[in-house]
Amino acid sequence: MPQHLVAIDIGARRVRAAVIEASFRTAELTALHTFPIDAGADRTTLWQQVREALPARLDALVVTADGSTASTRLISLPFDDPRRLEAAVMFELENLVPYAIEEVAATWTIAERGQGKTEVLAAPS
Repeated sequence: MPQHLVAIDIGARRVRAAVIEASFRTAELTALHTFPIDAGADRTTLWQQVREALPARLDALVVTADGSTASTRLISLPFDDPRRLEAAVMFELENLVPYAIEEVAATWTIAERGQGKTEVLAAPS
């Protein structure tokens, strides 16, 4: 059964989405979509269009964003328990972003862990 891989590029003027179907021996670009970003338009409609263009089942998703619209934060946490990370990262971001945390989408990855502490690279938007 082939895997469905999706890459989404969020630019300043458009969102592009590529769908790749990959199996053990082949990889094929099956769809390529471009969605213009209209100034002042409702972004909910834009993201509904993007979602409708994607396959129902995704095996991997990669999203890139324009560097001028994204920010990253390196967060140091005084523990190395992975079960506590998600709540702690969002708690720390709440103090760093100028929006209500409920309105923020964020992703993060562990940069370093050990000796009773964890360094997390977080990208709120």
